[in-house]
Amino acid sequence: MTTDSLIEPVLIGLLQGLLEWLPISSSGQLSLILTQILGISPAIAYRLSIASHLGTGLSGVVILRKELLRALRDLKLLEIIILPVIVGAPIALLLEKQITNLQGDLFNLMIGALLLTTAFIVYKARSGGGRKLEDLTLIDLIILGIAQGLAALPGLSRSGITIAVLLLRNMDPIDAVKASFLTGIAATGAAALYELISYNFEYWNTAMATALMLSSLSAGLLSAKSMLILAQKYNKEITIFAAIIGVLAIISAIPAFL
Repeated sequence: MTTDSLIEPVLIGLLQGLLEWLPISSSGQLSLILTQILGISPAIAYRLSIASHLGTGLSGVVILRKELLRALRDLKLLEIIILPVIVGAPIALLLEKQITNLQGDLFNLMIGALLLTTAFIVYKARSGGGRKLEDLTLIDLIILGIAQGLAALPGLSRSGITIAVLLLRNMDPIDAVKASFLTGIAATGAAALYELISYNFEYWNTAMATALMLSSLSAGLLSAKSMLILAQKYNKEITIFAAIIGVLAIISAIPAFL
């Protein structure tokens, strides 16, 4: 094992971690880099991008450790974590089977189009309100689960789309971000483990996979903290909050069309 062999997973982990909790599709960006720069096939690139979410799932655990501990004795929080995953998992699995059959320019075009779709949805989510985590209803969680399942499409940001949906359901920005993170921990962790177990990756050995996880964990902590700070700063100015994350999503779409 050489230092050079660890550079690739560390860089990919850092990028994935920085983008995971922002309204930018980390799987879409990683898939573009892996296919266009590293020459990896779209199917493997997609699966690697999903597998790399294991570290950022752990970063969400660190950031929301108090909420997760509360969930052990608060059924409502437990529902917020688990129910959207149950709803979204079948959708994600169905989409995953279709995505891995795409090749070349069609794969890149889909990513670019979905990155722009993310930007549009997030930017339009400028209503918001004062609803808190405990105010989420069964309908809210089902809608959140559907949105999270659709986010299996590379280019459709899980964080961006779930925050947008929650703002449209009149949630407070801070609680919208926290709810997105809580559902994201279970969803990203489950998806990453599924990819690792189902496909028994041999692309990277254990040391490289560990480097990927640790780097994405470190960067994910920074990304999650940044989103919470942004939500707190513009808690009462929802239009500005939605506009900022919408612009970030638009910028992220540009490389797909170059």
